[in-house]
Amino acid sequence: MIKEMAEAFLIGHDPFQTEMLWSRMLRESFWGLGGGPVVYAAMSAIDTALWDIKGKALGLPVYQLLGGKVNDKLRTYASQLQFDWDKEFKALHLPEQYAEAAMKAIAEGYDAVKVDPIMYDKDGNTYYERTKIISRAEMKLYRARMRAIREAVGDEVDIIFECHSLPGATTAIQLGEIAEEFDCMYYEEPVNYLNHSLHKKVADRVNVPIAGGERLYNRWGVRPYLEDQSVDVLQPDIGLCGGFTETKRCAITLISLMFAFRHMFVVGLLQRRRHCTLKRPFLTSLSMNITPMRLSRGTVNFVFRIRSL
Repeated sequence: MIKEMAEAFLIGHDPFQTEMLWSRMLRESFWGLGGGPVVYAAMSAIDTALWDIKGKALGLPVYQLLGGKVNDKLRTYASQLQFDWDKEFKALHLPEQYAEAAMKAIAEGYDAVKVDPIMYDKDGNTYYERTKIISRAEMKLYRARMRAIREAVGDEVDIIFECHSLPGATTAIQLGEIAEEFDCMYYEEPVNYLNHSLHKKVADRVNVPIAGGERLYNRWGVRPYLEDQSVDVLQPDIGLCGGFTETKRCAITLISLMFAFRHMFVVGLLQRRRHCTLKRPFLTSLSMNITPMRLSRGTVNFVFRIRSL
């Protein structure tokens, strides 16, 4: 897809004309006007490469080209503690294991962590069907995991409750009680994006900021969530949202609407991580890639970066 788009829309054009080239990919690729991860992954990769060419040619970091640095320091959180926080991946299922993983992250200097406490059942098996009413035994287990983390890290550390869009609206509301109980910074992807009204139902019932958006592909995709204010923290993925050009547009839109912003990025077009929060705009990014650092430094509504194993 990248090769086809480059041959069709880029060859022979000035790489500095990022706005014009992005518009050509959107309007002339046919599928650009429909969205989706395949075409937008290609558009994002190309756009990011064009900004990289600009920066190298001018001898400037991209954040200077985007308006200059506004963040001298970038806060980072440790992500996905259910896999442990160590050199080796491990599926955690016991509450005490979650506490230990959190303390490993804190020992490295992190003051915020993210966890999906519902990914594994009591035996450590991955659990994808989360739309059914959650049993009392399951709720007790998830609550115990979150309690273990909170008691281990204390009340000065932020905790993000991650759901990976697996629950239905009803189960998300059930789980939201736990997010509230342990004073989570925000509640990430409590439901999917196939029906945007699901977010509104959850947001109306859960008193924790809702984060989401990593499976939305441009400013038009995020629009309904902003209009009904069902997402407090937007998480566009720079590797799927249209690159620097479109992600910056999303950030500016959110500032005007007083929303929080966080973004995701691609590492070598292979590894993708994500994340965004609160009724003020903010931005987060992936710590292992220079790309998000450039955008984070030049974005007013940035809060913190993501670090995953």
